[in-house]
Amino acid sequence: MTFKNWPLYLILFATLGPAVLALVLFQHNENLTTQSLIDQGKQGGDFLQFPIRIADTSSFNHQQWHLIKVAESCDQDCQQQMSRLYAIHTALGKRRDKVDVLIRQPDDFSIDSHSKSADKILEKYSAFIATPGGEVILAYKSGQLDKTLLKDLTHLIKMNPIITLSKQE
Repeated sequence: MTFKNWPLYLILFATLGPAVLALVLFQHNENLTTQSLIDQGKQGGDFLQFPIRIADTSSFNHQQWHLIKVAESCDQDCQQQMSRLYAIHTALGKRRDKVDVLIRQPDDFSIDSHSKSADKILEKYSAFIATPGGEVILAYKSGQLDKTLLKDLTHLIKMNPIITLSKQE
């Protein structure tokens, strides 16, 4: 067997080798699936298993993540939680301009009608993180309005930066 065409073999191995290796690893490694990452609990808040959206996003700044407190009326407990959310907002430092802190009423949310327990989610949790488009993705209980929420929010901002395009004149 002669290796006259060794450059061709080298090119084929260099291009197809990593693809075959990745295919084998992804088929046999169940730790690489998204669901297993969610099940491992890498985040501090709870992922919502069904879609909850903010119904009217016309007043939203679609260039920011949204840190949301849901309440009918803001009593003393609500005000304390809002001050914690503002403290988290301040702790973001130079990234705080990428996050907006809001208070919303339960009626402002659009919940998938197939989820019968979905309306209880708004009562069970104290705060939520929503995407710039208004989709609520993470929920937090009142005891998690601290470094847990800050860590998740910082991670989201780093992993999903919002690019602001400035108008050139």
